Parts: sequence; C-alpha cells; structure tokens
Amino acid sequence: MENPAPLPDPKSQAHQILSLFQALQQTQLQLKEELKALGEERSRTRRQFEQLSAEIEGLKRGNRPDPLSPPAPPQPLGPAAIVRSELEILLEQARRQLDEERKRFEEERRKFEEERLKLHSQHEGFSAKLRSLQEAQLQLREERQKIDAERQKLIALSEEISARQNAVIKAEDQIREERRRLEEERLKLAQIQLRDERNRLEDERLRIAQEQLTEERHRLEEERLRLAGQFPAPSPWPAPLPSAPPPPDPAPQRPPPTPGSMQPLGDEKDVPLVWGAALKKASEGKAKPPKGS
Repeated sequence: MENPAPLPDPKSQAHQILSLFQALQQTQLQLKEELKALGEERSRTRRQFEQLSAEIEGLKRGNRPDPLSPPAPPQPLGPAAIVRSELEILLEQARRQLDEERKRFEEERRKFEEERLKLHSQHEGFSAKLRSLQEAQLQLREERQKIDAERQKLIALSEEISARQNAVIKAEDQIREERRRLEEERLKLAQIQLRDERNRLEDERLRIAQEQLTEERHRLEEERLRLAGQFPAPSPWPAPLPSAPPPPDPAPQRPPPTPGSMQPLGDEKDVPLVWGAALKKASEGKAKPPKGS
C-alpha cells in the first residue's frame, strides 16, 4: 500500500491565492485606467477631426464656384488656398493618426481580451485550487475528528487499564492479607494441636507411672506379706488374716486445656514421693527387684 502524498499547507495555499487575487485586481484596475485614457484620447482626437472636418467643409462651401457661372480661369493660390491645403494636410495627418490610434486601440483591446481570458482561466484554476483546498481542509477536519475520537478511546482504555491494575493490586493485597490470616490460623491450630498432644502425652505418661506405681505397691505389699509370713511376730493372739490389697488410686484427672493457655505438666503436690522412683524406673525401661527377693 503506497503512502498518500503529503497534503499542502492550507495557510500557505490560502496566502498564495490571496496574493494572486490581489495581483489580478491590480492588473484589472491598471487596464481600466489605460482603457479610460485611450477613450479620452480617442474622444479628443475625434473632436479634433470633427472640428477640422467642419472647418474644411466651411472652406469648401465658401470657395465653391457657382454651377451656372462659367468656370473661372485659374487663379494663383491665395491665402485661403494655402490654408485649405494646410488643413487638408492636417486632416490627412489626423486621419492617419486616428487610424494609428484605432489600430493601437484594437491591439490594446485584443491584448486586454487575451489578458482577461488569461485571468479568467487563472481565476478558474484558482477556484479549482480553492475547491481542492476546501476539500483538503474538510478531509483534515475529518481526520482530526477521527484522531480526537481515537484519543478519547485511548484515554478511556488507559483509565480502564488503570482501574483494572488498581483492582488487581487490591486483590493481591486481599490475597496477601488472607494468606497471612490463614497462616496465623494455621499456627494457632498447630499450637493448639501441639498443646493437646503434649497434654495427651503427659496424661499417658502419668497413667503409665500410676500403673507402674500401683504394680510396685502391690509387689511391695506382697513382699511385705511374704516376709511377714516367714517371720511371724510373737503374739498371744492368733495372726490376723491377710487383708485384701487396697484398691488402686484413681489416676489424677487433669482439667481440659483451654485454647490460648498453656497448662502445666503436673503439680508436684499431687504426686507422692514414691512416684519419683517409679518414674525413674519407667524411664530406665525396667524395674530393679527389691533387696532380699
């Protein structure tokens, strides 16, 4: 696709057309003045010619011979004949001058007509250029309107893009905030689960220790009874029957953990002193037999 030819500058074309119109008007005024001067000169020459013609006719009528009278003998030239011959010479000169003036006037009129036709053709050319200039201005106006419309569309599109970018930034901020909140919730849940697991393990450890302590009590009680059977104490009274072993102590109940608070692993006041040995044996993995067994 070929690039369109660059449009001429409307201001320079308008200035050029205005200058040509002014030159045309100036030429027309000069031609009118010359025609007016030629008309005055022709009128003055015509008046002189008419005056000379009238004088010649008067002289002819004054010196005309009577047709009934016999022809007069030739007379020597007098002052009237001399004047008449001079007037005839002047008349002939005036006639020749008038013919020259007429020819010159015809030539000037022909030149004026040619100049008028030339100016008329130039005027038509200028009119065509003016029309093309007006069409170019109209096209430029339409192109400017299209450019303004495209600019408005681009501005609207830029505003829409900015709004979308702001919405994306806001959404990213919301997502980041939501992630932070979820991370905090996850950490809280992990802490709660860790605390619950720690409490469960502590309860399990206490239960195992309680069971081991109960077993150790039973074993010690059996050992005591066995030793008591081997070495009975002297008494007038019969030996009492062995009593049933005491029921095991219930495992201490821990209060349920509350979210957001850390419960202690245990209260040393609630644990008897014998638990320390049981806990130590449980940690060692095996219980040592008592002495004398």
